[in-house]
Amino acid sequence: MGVGVLAERHDDVESSPQERILEATFKVVRERTLSALRMPLIAKVAGVSSATIHYHFVSKANLLQALSDWLLAALAELRIVPTGRQAPSGDTPAEKLDALLLFQRMLCDSDGRGMLRVFYDFWVQAAGGSREDAVRMHEHFGLYRDQIRQALGYDEHWFQDPDRRINVAIALSLLEGGPLQSVVDPAMDVDAYLDRVKDLMKSLTTVSVPK
Repeated sequence: MGVGVLAERHDDVESSPQERILEATFKVVRERTLSALRMPLIAKVAGVSSATIHYHFVSKANLLQALSDWLLAALAELRIVPTGRQAPSGDTPAEKLDALLLFQRMLCDSDGRGMLRVFYDFWVQAAGGSREDAVRMHEHFGLYRDQIRQALGYDEHWFQDPDRRINVAIALSLLEGGPLQSVVDPAMDVDAYLDRVKDLMKSLTTVSVPK
C-alpha cells in the first residue's frame, strides 16, 4: 500500500499489479466516491487493462472488499507506527493517549483527510449495505475501542461497569468527530480540538472501580 499517508514504498521495489490496482481504486474513490467508481477509470489510473483488473479481482464487489480490507489495515497500522514518525512508546495510559492523539492529528492532515473521505464512504455504505460490510466496520471499531480503553487506564473488565462503558463510547466519539469535522472544514483548529480532547479524556479516567 502506498498512497500519501498510507505506508511508503521504497523506490527500488516495484509494486505488484494488485497493489497498483488498489492504489488506483483508492485514488478514484477518494476523488469521486464509491458510487462513481468505474472499472475503465481504475484501469486508466493504474496503467493496466480492464482484463488485468478482472483477472485479480473477479468482480467490482470483490475489488471493493479488498479496498476496504486494505484501508482498515492501513488505519490499524498507522495507529501503531505513523508514517515517518515513531508513535510514542510505553505502557502507561498517558503514553497510549499521546499515541492516539498523534494518530488523530495525522488524519487531519491533507493526505489523512483523503483517506478519511474513503473510510466514511465505506462507513455509510456499511450502514445500508451487506451484513459483511457492517461486521467488518464493527470489528474495526471494536479494535479502536480497546485501544481507547487502554488509554483511559481501564482493565479488561471495563465493559462490566456502566460508567466506563459509556466513557469509552464518549471518547470514541470525540476522537472520530475531530477528523470528520476536518474533512468538512479544513480550516478547523485541529491542535486546539485535540488539546481539549486530551483534557476531556483525562477526566474520563476518574471513575469508580467496578465492585
